[in-house]
Amino acid sequence: MAAVHRVLGKKCRFLAGGIQPLDAIAPDLFQVGSITVGPNSLFNVRGQVAPIQFPGDEFRCPPGSIGLRVSHPRTPDDQSCLVAVSTPVEEQRRPMAIHVFDDRGALVQRLDIIEPDDTLILAAATSSHPLWTGSAGDLDPRHFDPRCESNVISLMPQFSRGKNWKLLPFHEHLDHIIADGGNQRHRRLMSLGREEARRIDTKVLPHLLDYLATQNRSFTRIFVRKTIAQAHQGPVHMIDVVDDVLMAYSKKTVAALDMQSIGKAWLVPYAAKAGSSSSLEIYDRTGACLAIFLSEQPNACMAQIDWDDLMFSLPGER
Repeated sequence: MAAVHRVLGKKCRFLAGGIQPLDAIAPDLFQVGSITVGPNSLFNVRGQVAPIQFPGDEFRCPPGSIGLRVSHPRTPDDQSCLVAVSTPVEEQRRPMAIHVFDDRGALVQRLDIIEPDDTLILAAATSSHPLWTGSAGDLDPRHFDPRCESNVISLMPQFSRGKNWKLLPFHEHLDHIIADGGNQRHRRLMSLGREEARRIDTKVLPHLLDYLATQNRSFTRIFVRKTIAQAHQGPVHMIDVVDDVLMAYSKKTVAALDMQSIGKAWLVPYAAKAGSSSSLEIYDRTGACLAIFLSEQPNACMAQIDWDDLMFSLPGER
């Protein structure tokens, strides 16, 4: 619980209902700074949040918007995550923010409130609900009980054979990764052959992103934490490597990957309207998924053709 206190301070509201408060409030805000942060990666996006996506929903990432997808259902008694709202801390220049914690109390997502009107919207929404009040001192440890098995959608039967992967749409692959942050999927990928998932040389990642920036090529970037993933579609405009941290900048996004922490990267096929396509999945040395890159829209018919040519040209791991 100490980590929660450090993040939120003493003045905050804990919002009952699992992910429901985020689903109810976030899409109504005009502009937020949405940050997916982990020990080895960061993805900061400014914009408007699209409607939250839940397991089984078709993956969508409207250009320019923030796509958030969660691994748990829209149920009032869900305790697989906790949403909290903190008040501004002027001396630290910290704005009012929405925080999402996973079932172990780790911060996985933060939405900084940028617009004054959004501050009023958020304050009104949280104060009007009788269950959405509290303080850090009132935090109930039961909020962080391990999630109930009934709240977990198991996809392992579908992933038991690699040849089935090509028949599954991208959103089922993504749900499989978000469920535990990618560890289960990483173990499965390690056991597959080249025809089922091709391992890519991770040293090529800065060059790949630099090429995409040079070509002003729009593509979808998804950064993953356990229980939640954030997606954004568009080009990147500048690539830099600072102290082994790969930085990718665009007008509304900043992405960072610690190159020293990256363990493996795979090209994984999935079913698309054009027949099939591939996503590039990047994992750290512990088996957690850091990021996924794919074509603009996984269900497009034409745009992904040259994307696949580029992906297939990437050198394999030696």
